[in-house]
Amino acid sequence: MDEKTQPEASPAVAEIESARDVVCRQLVKIYGPLLNRDQLVQFLGFRTAEALERSVERGQLGLKVIRLPHRQGLFARTSDLVDYLDSLDQHVIQRKERKV
Repeated sequence: MDEKTQPEASPAVAEIESARDVVCRQLVKIYGPLLNRDQLVQFLGFRTAEALERSVERGQLGLKVIRLPHRQGLFARTSDLVDYLDSLDQHVIQRKERKV
């Protein structure tokens, strides 16, 4: 295989990637490219915005969050949230495989 030729993704991988892309497009369509703190609280299942803030301050949240100049609160890219949630799914699959 030369540098120009790349292996084709298996149908299952292509399906997963396209499902991720569909979810990302839908979330961007609904919420826009950035999610605010309240939306992050909802998506990540925190009880309060303060709990989310504490998790970020302690470095316990694996999602990259940003603070925007002249804006209050935390924000995250919608695509980063989708990637983060996808990585959690992969973590669960790997843990189940180890138990078997």
